[in-house]
Amino acid sequence: MLEGYIIKVSIRGELGVKVIYEFLMSIEKFINADCTNRIVKIANIAYKETNFDAMLFIPSQYHTSFSTYSDRLYQKTIDVFPVYSCEFSGDESPDIVKFLRQDIVSTVNWNREISPKIKLRYKNNKTKSGTIEEKLYLDKWNNLLHELNNLQDCTDSSSFIEVENYKNEYIHISILNINVMVIRNKKEILLQGELGEIKRYVTNFIFN
Repeated sequence: MLEGYIIKVSIRGELGVKVIYEFLMSIEKFINADCTNRIVKIANIAYKETNFDAMLFIPSQYHTSFSTYSDRLYQKTIDVFPVYSCEFSGDESPDIVKFLRQDIVSTVNWNREISPKIKLRYKNNKTKSGTIEEKLYLDKWNNLLHELNNLQDCTDSSSFIEVENYKNEYIHISILNINVMVIRNKKEILLQGELGEIKRYVTNFIFN
């Protein structure tokens, strides 16, 4: 353990002692000086009692633990929690981590559904909806699914969806005649108009 630092684990709701114990036992070997000044993501970890496959360490600038109680405690506290790999990239800024934990991923809920990190930009001329400006915004998986459903019924080739996943990979989805065209890594992929096929492709892109 790091001398002088507090390692804080927060859990909301009931959870088996075995699950908590296993997680606590898995933490120690990954704690080092890097955890005191930047976000640290440890991936490819298997937990027997849950489906989590990663853990995240965040120092004080990424959280607010004890910030209103004691500045010394706040500065010396490292928050750690299990995550699904697709929920965090591991290179986020403090503001992005705080936003994700507040609005997208309930990291204290260890029984949560997966909440993948998604950046989204879209325009749908049929529904007259879309995002503002040129940049992609952090959004929720359900909103992406909603826009995929809307795009399915749109025949306007100027309508599109742009998505970035937790690996910072990017795809562009638009309509080409009756097909859906996906551009990924500068390669064009034509998907037939079936919504199921489109969703399977995007789901794999987002979660894996």
